[in-house]
Amino acid sequence: MGCFFSQYVFIPFLTTLITDSSTQLPLPCVSNSRYLTFEHLKALMESIGFSEIRERWRQNGKMGYWLYQKTAVPKAPHLFKKKVVLRQGNRNNFAIIVNT
Repeated sequence: MGCFFSQYVFIPFLTTLITDSSTQLPLPCVSNSRYLTFEHLKALMESIGFSEIRERWRQNGKMGYWLYQKTAVPKAPHLFKKKVVLRQGNRNNFAIIVNT
């Protein structure tokens, strides 16, 4: 079983030159986070100028994969506050913080 990201190359120090980017996270970082949801992750990436091309994850899976493409113009800026609790309960503390 091949990975659908195999046709794309992600080199961290050349991100300004590459128009496609991939993100791989342990699925519980998003699915069980107190501060991050799938919708929040998508909005966060759109606010910095990336549109989602494809996502791949399974319910109760271990990893999530997202493929993004750099857009010409970022969408309207969205204010993301530091560590806003989005869900209650027994959750992990994973958060993505973007410094502007």
